[in-house]
Amino acid sequence: MVVNKLISFRLGIILNSELRQSKKVFVSIKPLSAKCYHTLPKVLHQHSHVTPIGNRVGNCFLAPNILSRAMSGSKSLSVNYDDVVKAQGDKDILIIDVREVSEIQETGQLPGSIHIPMNDVVNELNLSKENFKNKYSREKPALADKIIVSCKSGRRSAWVQSEIQKIGYSNSYNYDGGWLDWEKHQKALNAINARKRVL
Repeated sequence: MVVNKLISFRLGIILNSELRQSKKVFVSIKPLSAKCYHTLPKVLHQHSHVTPIGNRVGNCFLAPNILSRAMSGSKSLSVNYDDVVKAQGDKDILIIDVREVSEIQETGQLPGSIHIPMNDVVNELNLSKENFKNKYSREKPALADKIIVSCKSGRRSAWVQSEIQKIGYSNSYNYDGGWLDWEKHQKALNAINARKRVL
């Protein structure tokens, strides 16, 4: 597979963004070939030690969402816990919890979100404005509106982010830490409040 200069450039941007967040997004099963060096950013050479997954580019393996984002030109936008807290008070931002029904039943959905399982998000965003509002008690977002997607750890929601960007929702963000990050911060906050009550 030959990757042109534009795709290679996009991969460089996406991979550097992912690596700053310590994500294991790509691997190589063997030392990278000369073809890989010419095709992909040199940053690959420093991170080639985890389990192979996804699509092959030369002798490199990329997580499917990374390669598809590079080839489609979709943006890598992410939010953290503080961003999500702020978004929960903003009626113009739609937060979508994309975990499965069984997960929601176990933990409850992310506060301030609507729940749409990951494989249904694209179809639901294609509903008419009237049907969307009737189903979710929220206005259907316009293509330019901000959307935050969240799952358990940020991996599935990254895929959803890529898919909804393809249908025009370019201002969509992934909550990188997902429910696990939310839960961690909530437990820490509860512990601080408990100590305050004791004092």
